[in-house]
Amino acid sequence: MESILILSGVFAIFEKETVIRAGGYLTPFLRHRITEEYVGSRVGTVCEDMEIIVRLHRFVLDKLSNRRIVFLPHPVAWTEVPESFGSLRKQRGRWYRGLRESLRYHRAMMWRSKYGRIGWFALPAFWLFEYYGPLVEVAGYLCLLFLLIMEQVLDYPLVNYPYLWAFLLASLGYGMLVNILAVLVGAWRFRYGLADRLQRHLLPFSRRREVLILLVYAVLENFGYSQLTLYWRVRGLWDAWRGKTGWEKFARVGFRPDATPARSHSTAGCAAPAGLGRGRGPPAAPGEDRAQP
Repeated sequence: MESILILSGVFAIFEKETVIRAGGYLTPFLRHRITEEYVGSRVGTVCEDMEIIVRLHRFVLDKLSNRRIVFLPHPVAWTEVPESFGSLRKQRGRWYRGLRESLRYHRAMMWRSKYGRIGWFALPAFWLFEYYGPLVEVAGYLCLLFLLIMEQVLDYPLVNYPYLWAFLLASLGYGMLVNILAVLVGAWRFRYGLADRLQRHLLPFSRRREVLILLVYAVLENFGYSQLTLYWRVRGLWDAWRGKTGWEKFARVGFRPDATPARSHSTAGCAAPAGLGRGRGPPAAPGEDRAQP
C-alpha cells in the first residue's frame, strides 16, 4: 500500500544522496535546512528507524517525485534481542518514546491531500492504534477494576458479566487468531516452496514440533506478556512526559555461546526491512546500515 512508516535498523538500504538531501539521521548536534523546516532546530530522536522514514516520505512528496520506500520480503537478517526483562523494558519504552516523537514531529502531514496514503491512512492509523491504543487499553483495565471495587462497596450490580465474558473472549480470541495465522502463513510458505533457498536454510520449519512451539507461544503471549509490554509502553510515555531523552542501551551478548554481555553502540531496529529506490524499480545505491555485528 506504499504506507511504510518504519524500517528495520538491522537491514535497510538507502539511496545515500536522497537521505543526505533530506537531512540525514536526526540528532541535536547536526543542523540541516530540511530538518529545521520539518521538526525544528537542535532536536533529536531515540528511534531514528521511524523518524527518518516519515521524513523521507515528507521530503519525497514535497520536493521529489520519482522515489519510493518499499518492503522487500526476501532478505533475511539476524539481530540480537534483549536477553533480560530489564533490557526488554528499556527497549520497548524507548520505542514508544520514539513513536511519540516521530508522530509529533510530522503531525503537519495529517489530513493533507499532497501526502496521500501517508497523511490520510498511515499516520492516522499509527496515532489511533499504536499511540492511543495502549492508553485506551489501560483505561479499560482501570475502569473495570473500579467497577468491580464499587460493586463490592455498594453491594449493587454494576457489571454485566455475560457481556464482560463475551467481550473478553472476543478480544483474546482475536489476538490469538492474528498470532496463529501469522505462524501458519509463515510455515505454509516454507512447506510449499514459496520461500527461496536462503530463507529455507535459515528458517527451515522442518519439524512439526517447531511450528507447534510457535503456536503455543502465539496463544500464551496474550496472558501476561502482552499486559507486561503494555505497562512498559505506558511507562515509556510517562518518561517522555518527564522529558527523558536517553536511549537506555541494553547489554549485548553476541551470537557465540560463550559471549559475555557487552555494552553496544547500536540498538535494535523497530520493524521490517525497507528501502528507498527510484521509481518502481528495486532500491538503488546502498546506504549505511545502522546495525553493528
